Amino acid sequence: MAAGIAHEIRNPLTTVKGFLQLLREDPEQKDYLEMTVSEVEKIEILANEFLSLAEPEAKVCELIQLNEILDSVITLAEFQAILNDVEIIKEYTTDTASVFGEQNQLKQVFTNVANNAIEAMPNGGKLHIQLNHEGDSAMIRFIDQGCGISNERMKHLGQPFYSTSEKGTGFGLMVSTKIIHEHNGKFISLAKWEKGRLWISVSLSMKVQNEK
Repeated sequence: MAAGIAHEIRNPLTTVKGFLQLLREDPEQKDYLEMTVSEVEKIEILANEFLSLAEPEAKVCELIQLNEILDSVITLAEFQAILNDVEIIKEYTTDTASVFGEQNQLKQVFTNVANNAIEAMPNGGKLHIQLNHEGDSAMIRFIDQGCGISNERMKHLGQPFYSTSEKGTGFGLMVSTKIIHEHNGKFISLAKWEKGRLWISVSLSMKVQNEK
């Protein structure tokens, strides 16, 4: 694992070093600067996702309203959605779906899934975010209009350093899967097409809050 991480970090750093040397010779070459910034961003993404994977498990849980978390995720994702000409559509059939868990971790999972869905639609589209009761569980679904993922590539999702995104590292989905499992839930990534839409589902065990 350590060797793989060192390899992934060394590659963009080598590029950064080379471009900086060129900039030193010709400061007006702004294109090189932009490429350098892009490579630095790759390092930042890798470091953040690796640190998330290394964080200790949460020991204290609280009762969390899933609709409130999803609302905050939508607010955070709106800017990127606007840039990609993506419309986010809320489809909640319940406002009492609640789970015991760590709020920031669950928000991280849903933010990762939402951002991935938006990035899968660079030419625009619609992202449906659903929240439903299904038996004793809450089902959160992110439905986008991206290009989908082949069955062969699906087998590798969640593995370190495997990603369908050009700038991805594979750690985002790996961390998300780990968090969901720690919350006694299931992370189900499905390349299921229905009426031109790709379904990605996250299933969580759920405690229904008693109404007073």
